[in-house]
Amino acid sequence: MSLFHIGSELKRFFYGKLPPLGLAVIILLPLIFGGLFVWSYWDPISGLSRLPVALVNQDAGAEKDGQPLKAGDQVTEKILENDRVKFIETTPEEARDGVADGTYYFALEIPSDFSEAAVSAGTKNPHPATMNAVFNSANGFLGQVLGNQIATIVVDTVDAQLGEQVTDNLLVGFNTIGEGMDAAADGAGQVNDGAGQANDGGQRLADGAHALDAGINEAADGAQRLSDGLQQLRAGTDTLGDGASQVSGGVDQIVGLTDGAAAQQNQLIAQLVNLSTGLRASGVPGAAQLAQQTDGVIHQLRTTGMGPDSDIAQKLNQLRDGAREIARQLTDPNAEYRAGVEQAVDGSQTLAAGMRQLQDGSKQLVVGASALRDGLVRLDEGSGELALKITDGSQQLPRFPDDVRPDYASTIATPVKQVQPADPGLTTFGVGLAPFFISLGLFMGGTVCFMLLRPLQRRALDSQAGNLRVALASYLPAMLIGWCQATAMFLVLRFAIGLDAKHDFGLWLSMLAISSAFVAFTHCINAFFGPAIGRVLCLILMATQLVSSGGLYPPETQPRFQQIIHVIDPMTYSINVLRQMIVGPSSWDLDHRFFTGMGALVLLFVLSGAVSIFAAWRHRIIRHKDLHPELSV
Repeated sequence: MSLFHIGSELKRFFYGKLPPLGLAVIILLPLIFGGLFVWSYWDPISGLSRLPVALVNQDAGAEKDGQPLKAGDQVTEKILENDRVKFIETTPEEARDGVADGTYYFALEIPSDFSEAAVSAGTKNPHPATMNAVFNSANGFLGQVLGNQIATIVVDTVDAQLGEQVTDNLLVGFNTIGEGMDAAADGAGQVNDGAGQANDGGQRLADGAHALDAGINEAADGAQRLSDGLQQLRAGTDTLGDGASQVSGGVDQIVGLTDGAAAQQNQLIAQLVNLSTGLRASGVPGAAQLAQQTDGVIHQLRTTGMGPDSDIAQKLNQLRDGAREIARQLTDPNAEYRAGVEQAVDGSQTLAAGMRQLQDGSKQLVVGASALRDGLVRLDEGSGELALKITDGSQQLPRFPDDVRPDYASTIATPVKQVQPADPGLTTFGVGLAPFFISLGLFMGGTVCFMLLRPLQRRALDSQAGNLRVALASYLPAMLIGWCQATAMFLVLRFAIGLDAKHDFGLWLSMLAISSAFVAFTHCINAFFGPAIGRVLCLILMATQLVSSGGLYPPETQPRFQQIIHVIDPMTYSINVLRQMIVGPSSWDLDHRFFTGMGALVLLFVLSGAVSIFAAWRHRIIRHKDLHPELSV
C-alpha cells in the first residue's frame, strides 16, 4: 500500500466524463465567492455615473445689494457639470413620478427660497438654505444608502460654495472694520494727545487754584484787618468828634467872651469917635490936636486888642469857624469826612464778608481743580490705554487683500477637507472586500471537497496503517484540491480582475496556508461527525463565520454574540492575514495581526489534525449505526 493513498483517492476522478468534470467544478467552485463576488463589487462607485437622479430647481431667486441673484441656477449648473452621478434636471411632477416608478433612484430639490436663504446672513432673519432629498425604499436599500451619501456630498459641496460667498462678504466687512479701526486708532491717539494736554492744563489749573486760594486767604486776612482798622477809625472818629465838639464849645465860649469885650471896646471907640468929632467941632484951640490924638487912640483900639479889625479878633473868629467845621466833619453823618468814614467802614465790612465767601469758593475751586486734575490723569491714562488697545486690535485684525481674499474665504468656509493620501490602498470596494470573499471561498472550497472525497477511506481504516497515515490519506488529496482552488482564485484575482496586492507572492502563499488550515478544519468535522452531519455543520460554521469575522462590518457594531464568536472565528484571522498581504505595508514590516493570524491558523491546523487522527482511531470500530445511518446526504 502506498504511503498516503493519495493516488488511489484521486485516481477515481480521472476515469469517465463526469468525475473529471466534478473535480474541475470543485476546484473552480470557490471562484463564486473569491472571484465572482469580488468582481461584482469591485467598483460600484464608478458606476454611479449611470445612476439616474432627478434634480428639481424651484428657486425663485432673491436680491443682493440691489442685484438679482439666482443661487439655485448656479448650483444646478455646477451639479449638472459633474460626471460622477447622472443628474437629470426635471420638473417636480416628473421627479415625483420617476422616483415612484423607479425611473430615478432618488430626487434632489432646490426649494423656492434657496437664494433668499443664501443671502439671509446679513438680515434680521438669517436661516440656512436647504435641499430636499426624496427616496423610495422600493428602489432598493443600497440604492437609498448610496443616494444618502450622494445627497450628503452634494449638500456639503453646495454649503462650501455658498459659505465661500458669505465668507467673502464677511472678509470684505473685516477689511472695512480694519479701516474703521485704523481711523479709530488715529482718533484715539488724538484723544490721548488732547487728554495729555488737558492733563497738563488741569495740573496748571490745580496749581493756580492753590496759588489763588493762598492769595485769597491773604487778601481776606487783609480785608479783615482793614475792616477792623476802619472800625477802630470810626470809634476814634467818634472820640475825636466828641473832643472836637468840646473844643468848638470852648472856642465858642472864648469867642463869646471876646465878643463881649469887643462890644465894650466898640462902645469905647464910639465914645472916642464922638469925642474926636466934638473936639473938632468945638473950635477950641488945641482941640484939633486932641482930636487927632483921640483918632490915634481910636485907630489903635480898632487894630489892637479886641477890635473888629484886630488880628486877635480875626484869628478867634477863624478858630471858632474851624473848630465848628471839624466838629461837624467828625460828628455830622452828612459831613463829607464822617460820611466817608461810614462808607469806608461799611465797604470794608462788605469786602471782608465777600472775601470770606471768595475764600470759601476758592477752597471749593481747589477741591474741584484737584478732582479735575485726578480725573484728567485717569483720562490721560485711560485714553492712552484705549489708544494702545485700539492700535493693537487694529494690528491684530486680519486684513484680506483682494488677490488672496478668495483663498481665505475658501479656507474659512471649509476649514477641514478630506485629503486622499498618495497611496490610498483601498481604492475600490473590491479591494476592501477581497480578504472576506477569499476566506469565504476557501472555506467553501474545503467544505465542497468532502462532498466528493471521503473524509476517511474505508480501505485505509481496514489496513494496518497508523491513525496519522489514515488521516493524511484523506486529508492530502483534499489539500491538493484546496491548493488548486487557491491558485485558481489567485490567478483570476490577479490577472483577470486586476487585484494589485502589496505582496503578490505572499498573498498566494497565504492563500495556500489558509486553504490548508480550512481543509484540515472541514476534514476533521466530516471525519469526526461523519459526512452527513459534517457537511451540515460545515455549512452552519461557514454562515457563522461569515457574520462574525469582521470582514464586512467592524465587530464592535454587531451584537454581543457575534463579538464573542469573532475572537474564535478562524475566518477572522485569515482575513487579517490577507489584509496584510493585499493592503498592508509595502515592506515586509508587517504588524502583529499577520503573525497572530498565522499562529491561529497553525493552531487550527494542528487541532484539526489531532481531531482527524482521533476520528480515524474511533472509526476503526464499526458500529451498528455506521452500517445503517439514520441520515445520509
